Amino acid sequence: MYAVAVTLLKVPIKALTDSSTLRPIVKVISPITQKTKPHTEKKTEIPKNGAIKNHPKGKKTKKFMKKTEIELASISSLKARNVIPSEAEFVFTSPLSNVKVFDVVVAKIIDYLKAAYGNVEKNFTVTCVPCELPERVMSEEDASSIVDLINLSMTGVLKMSQVEEGLVELSANIGPVVTKENAVEISVFPRSAVDALTREIANIYIQLGKRCGIRVVSGEPAPGWPVNPDSQLKHVVLETFKEQNGFDMKAKSIHAGLECSYFYAKYPNLDIISIGPKYIDIHSPNERLELKTLVPHVKLIKGVMEKLDK
Repeated sequence: MYAVAVTLLKVPIKALTDSSTLRPIVKVISPITQKTKPHTEKKTEIPKNGAIKNHPKGKKTKKFMKKTEIELASISSLKARNVIPSEAEFVFTSPLSNVKVFDVVVAKIIDYLKAAYGNVEKNFTVTCVPCELPERVMSEEDASSIVDLINLSMTGVLKMSQVEEGLVELSANIGPVVTKENAVEISVFPRSAVDALTREIANIYIQLGKRCGIRVVSGEPAPGWPVNPDSQLKHVVLETFKEQNGFDMKAKSIHAGLECSYFYAKYPNLDIISIGPKYIDIHSPNERLELKTLVPHVKLIKGVMEKLDK
């Protein structure tokens, strides 16, 4: 028996802006019935570290399972709970001792990813390498249930705003996937400025879990913060910025989770806006701040407060 792990680096999905205040409103918990590998299997001619690492999830995992007679030991993608993972890994065992056998499957996975996402994600890699032979693997039924739920999950942009052109109103993404001793936990993060839509997606995942034989727990979502077209505070900020910098500031609604939503939930009559310096690739491993925008931002806050104090 040979163990293998496959790794996908740089998930081929463009990161969505999200807030650290968001909590997973759906947690999928799949109890797994693991099969202990017979002790004799550890005494094969394959080295103890003879496993292969692979990091794609969902469809890629299923393709491996179908084509290579594998048994899934674990699947994981560990990043912060509000970040779309930039890598994923699954570990499996196979009666095939030649790692090169998997090269054909890996090549097909790479071709698929390039065709589907190559225009956006150009630097992803898929690797298959030996790893330590796991002591246990999942039953075929449990592995199929987990992979089916990932494949059938509603992710990406799900609905555009009917009020403001170009604004995403509803989206969702799979966050961390963790294989524990007796369960696999999959966190899902729907997000919307409309609370009813967030609850709708949570309910869909509960129904999906029932279909796949997996328990789904819905947590308390961050509240929505809808667009306020009559904001007076926005005009004060725009006016102050132009006075200080000589050109117009861009003001627009974005699809993100912010702490402002909690203030709005408690005091819906508050006039609230959010401003900040320029960030690039927010909530991704490549997140960074454009330093030259920091000082003007501080000056803007000071100027606005002085105007509001008059």
